[in-house]
Amino acid sequence: MIADPVHVSGGLVSGVSDGAVRAYKGIPFAAPPVGDLRWRDPQPVKSWDGIRLCDRFGSVCQQPLVPRNAIMSLFSFDDPPECGMSEDCLYLNVWTGARAPSDRLPVIVWIFGGGHRVGGGSHPVSWGTNLASKGAVVVTFNYRLGALGFLAHPALSKEAGTSGNYGSMDIIAALRWVKENIAAFGGDPDRVTIYGQSAGAAEVSIMMASEAARGLFHRAIGGSGGRFNGGIMTAPMADFASAEKAGEEFLEKLGARTLEEMRDLPADSFYSGRGQWGPIIDGRLLSRSVDAVFANGEQAPVPLITGFTSEDSSPYPMAPLQSLAGLQDFARTTFGDAAPAFLDLYPAADDAEAIAQSYRVRRDGTFAHQTWRWASLHAATSKAPVFNYYFCHPTPLPSERQFREPVPPGGYGAWHGSELWYAFDSLDTKPFPWRASDRALAHKMSEAIIAFARDGAPGPEWPEFTTSGGQALFLDGQMKSGLLPNRAVLEFYAARRNSEHRSSH
Repeated sequence: MIADPVHVSGGLVSGVSDGAVRAYKGIPFAAPPVGDLRWRDPQPVKSWDGIRLCDRFGSVCQQPLVPRNAIMSLFSFDDPPECGMSEDCLYLNVWTGARAPSDRLPVIVWIFGGGHRVGGGSHPVSWGTNLASKGAVVVTFNYRLGALGFLAHPALSKEAGTSGNYGSMDIIAALRWVKENIAAFGGDPDRVTIYGQSAGAAEVSIMMASEAARGLFHRAIGGSGGRFNGGIMTAPMADFASAEKAGEEFLEKLGARTLEEMRDLPADSFYSGRGQWGPIIDGRLLSRSVDAVFANGEQAPVPLITGFTSEDSSPYPMAPLQSLAGLQDFARTTFGDAAPAFLDLYPAADDAEAIAQSYRVRRDGTFAHQTWRWASLHAATSKAPVFNYYFCHPTPLPSERQFREPVPPGGYGAWHGSELWYAFDSLDTKPFPWRASDRALAHKMSEAIIAFARDGAPGPEWPEFTTSGGQALFLDGQMKSGLLPNRAVLEFYAARRNSEHRSSH
């Protein structure tokens, strides 16, 4: 049935209702960033007349398709989505279980991952129906990706005073929209939780570090990501000059040197490799690194949940390390005199054992390190509570799907992002061979997310993380707390990071 109209920035919108939850899809939260607005900060939404029917998702940002045989295609669009792809992509979606604006339910705002190059706020894993039915308002949205979202360039800087970070500024624009409009949907603008995974988690850490986002949210959740220094596979954030130079070289290869030529290029001409685009230190969104902001205790003092999955690295095999000689060479070239200590933490006697350890190296050096450092810094420099998780529940995959990534020695397990179906309780959006244990865990995990959004704590069974204790909740059928199984490795990386920091000063 059609849901009652709601007045938002721009005009009236109506949605659809199943009787328990109202959904409003494809609400514009900024002007279309096309034409002269390509590579500009998000501009105010254009108003409309009458009631806008918001029963379909808005287009996701123009992006390359993920190969259908890649595991991560389960989170991205391996086929063009029903909503389409377009440079005109600044739309958001609201699911609300509120009966009236006076309900003032907690608000959960989802920031999707995808390496800042793929993804969207309309993916089924983040559909908010079930979370909203438990007593929340759920918001998902799109932001600009790839070069459209993160290109820095001297000509753009001359025009506007700065450039780059457009995708991150879209996130801030969406949060401002939530602050101004969510009460009309029965949401509480003073209890907003931002939640992101992978690159989305990196954006959550950036929002916590950025003065431009201050006051727009009140709790934060980051899974399998962050934007902190250290580890072994996360490059430091680019400085402004380096980003401008890279952007200039990129567009010169496309034959564009003037603003007019740059804005005349078709949107799909900007597809590029993984890791080429992302947030930078631009002096506006960030004046210094996220790591430095947290180390000085200048981040948003909000309650935080971080964590990672036990097989986060399943989709990301490291071929050079998948032999004993390769693992040992990596240790020597990366750690020098500390190589023996590293190899003691990742013991391998033959190639088979080296393959298994290579997945742990990737998990620990990338995903786990980011969330561990994030939790440790926030616990050390903020009075806000911190909670940590270890998602170790093997997630079933459809037997008919074959993936290009080799099966790790222990199976794909709890692969990168697999916890999201449980957090959103969105199991029924994918035809996986779900079991009773999956449904039970989805119920418990989604209830914990709701509790955190409501109260700033995920429940009594979830221990608070401290720098001295380091307790985490193991998210599996038991939901028990304990010390992370890779804690010694994470402390090794932390000690190395601290040593490097001291030597640089």
